[in-house]
Amino acid sequence: MGCYARVGKVSRGGYYKWLKHSEEQEKDCEDYLLVKKIFDKGKGKFGFRTIQMRLKERKIVMNHKKIIRIMKKYNLATRIRRRNPYKDIMKKSLGAQDISKTN
Repeated sequence: MGCYARVGKVSRGGYYKWLKHSEEQEKDCEDYLLVKKIFDKGKGKFGFRTIQMRLKERKIVMNHKKIIRIMKKYNLATRIRRRNPYKDIMKKSLGAQDISKTN
């Protein structure tokens, strides 16, 4: 034991605490599986708000902070979609038409 504590530069109590809890399953495991299933169903496009709405549809209440923590912990990063350039072009062209109609 002393060898592990010296090599890892960890206190004896810290080593035994880690050893005791290393066998336990993580408390977020079941919630992670729920979040992961919804995240994958959305093809990586769902953020925490959408995931929370989908969980509410299934009658599962989960705090948004917990969803964010799970997403950060397991690297479930949402892909941010690019803005559609054609939408901006249409806004500009329609905006010019609206101004001409009012005069």
